[in-house]
Amino acid sequence: MKKNLLRFALKHIFTECCLFTDSWKGYVRNFYPKHEIVNHEVGYVSPTGVNTNQIESAWKHIRRTFRTHIRVSKHNIHLYAKESAYKFNNIPSFETVILCLI
Repeated sequence: MKKNLLRFALKHIFTECCLFTDSWKGYVRNFYPKHEIVNHEVGYVSPTGVNTNQIESAWKHIRRTFRTHIRVSKHNIHLYAKESAYKFNNIPSFETVILCLI
């Protein structure tokens, strides 16, 4: 798994990018000079202020979107992810809608 993750990262993430991850050992180490790690055993924010809460929230939303479909085709998975990203970024929350109605 670690080998596949490294191959994927090197193919899709520029080495100039800053990588933020939690402390799972399978994540890419030493290939990205700007790699900040959040140790969740210590806290949810690193000493430099980095956290992974937003990406974890986005992935939760994507998984929820996938469950609403009867069958998810591997061939079109990128389209499901785009749909989820659009909804995540553009559809207002329930609380916002209620506040607009009041």
